[in-house]
Amino acid sequence: MTIGQMDMLGVDKEGNLYWDGKPIEVKKRLSLTVGERVFALLVGGVTSVSAVVQALGAGCQAHFVWMSWLCPGT
Repeated sequence: MTIGQMDMLGVDKEGNLYWDGKPIEVKKRLSLTVGERVFALLVGGVTSVSAVVQALGAGCQAHFVWMSWLCPGT
C-alpha cells in the first residue's frame, strides 16, 4: 500500500473496513488451546495481584512520609 492508495481505504459508521468500496473480510480467527488459556489466565492473575501489592506499598509509603512531615520529632 502506498501513500497514493490511502484514499482507497475506508470505514463505515458501523466500523466495517472497506478497500476501494469492497468490504475487507478477515477469516482467520485466533484460537487458543486449553493450556494456553490457563497460562493466559495465570499471567493475568499474577499481574493483577502484583498491581494491587504495588498500590498498597505506594499507599503505605505515602502514609509514612506524610506522618514524618506531621510529626518530625518522632
